[in-house]
Amino acid sequence: MTVLRTVATHYLPWMKLAACLLAFTAWVAWWFVPRWLVPAWEGRPTTRHDLVAFLEVLPARVDAADVVIVFVGDSAVGGWPDPRKTLPPKLEVELESRLPGRRVQLVDLTFIGLHVEDALLLIAKAFSLDPDLVIYAMSPRVVPAAPPAQYALAIRDLALQPEIVGRVGLWQALRVVGARGLARTLVYSYWPPARLRTELARALLAGPGADLPATAHDLLAQLLPRPQPPPRAFLPGTEGRYVWSRAQHRLEPPTDSTRALDALLRLCAREGRCLLYHIPINPAEVGGFEPGLVDEFTAHVRARAAGAAVPFVDFRGAGDPRRFAMSRRSVPDAIHPTEEGHAAFAPLLAERVVVRLRELAR
Repeated sequence: MTVLRTVATHYLPWMKLAACLLAFTAWVAWWFVPRWLVPAWEGRPTTRHDLVAFLEVLPARVDAADVVIVFVGDSAVGGWPDPRKTLPPKLEVELESRLPGRRVQLVDLTFIGLHVEDALLLIAKAFSLDPDLVIYAMSPRVVPAAPPAQYALAIRDLALQPEIVGRVGLWQALRVVGARGLARTLVYSYWPPARLRTELARALLAGPGADLPATAHDLLAQLLPRPQPPPRAFLPGTEGRYVWSRAQHRLEPPTDSTRALDALLRLCAREGRCLLYHIPINPAEVGGFEPGLVDEFTAHVRARAAGAAVPFVDFRGAGDPRRFAMSRRSVPDAIHPTEEGHAAFAPLLAERVVVRLRELAR
């Protein structure tokens, strides 16, 4: 009895706390997500920077005849606030016209500033959706030798989920996360309330939050994300003459980025449902890629993709100078088409996608 009394005295508060956390977790998984989160997200654009919640509510394949495609890439193809002006929705329309009688469900996982390490995790997560095809849009800018800090998405928060670790391997996942992010990633990967904290705070503020005391209301507001600044490019006169130099995007000796690219190719080789392509480059661009970098990157990817039997399409020459934006330096941009440029390129990519689907018998 003395032992039981001692245990009750010292550990009962912790046992009560554990029971409350378990009950809260069950409520989030079985009530909050299906009854609040899913309806709240209906009708929203298909690309979101609150990625964690977006992945929670992705619909399952409705019919065996559906074509499910995941599109991964950076600002050269999407990720902007108005997705209607980017490539993924235009590609979806083109595919629907080429696949009559089949519903095309295109999952837009494009983000501004996406590098290959994060793309690797996104693609691993994407395969848990059982897609017919994963498309990855590439250029040398995805393999920086020293990637800047994250600012656009939270995929690394999910890096230790079983469906990601099982595909990329534990050591690769830990390499991407880094020692400083390990504790946070463990919590976010396995505890739904932590992953969905933003949506929980938004729901409480929108509902009973109006009646909360000011202190509690302010505390909930702190859980909402603050807007992140756009990526800071390397501008001439500061870091160098080019936005993307060969030194900053070297392929040899290996970097974390090139290792992640190799891991991505191995993942695609195992899954067998990838289509990689080099994005169109503006032939009139000024100060973008250092001469030789794009050729070296394309040769590097082509050789490794061929060795892994992963399809890689070179669309570098498909760029029309009249259909590219102007950069922040008021010179022709290297990689960002206008809306008309995306619309002109979508049919070319759609043809390749249809060919790949036929090869896979999907």
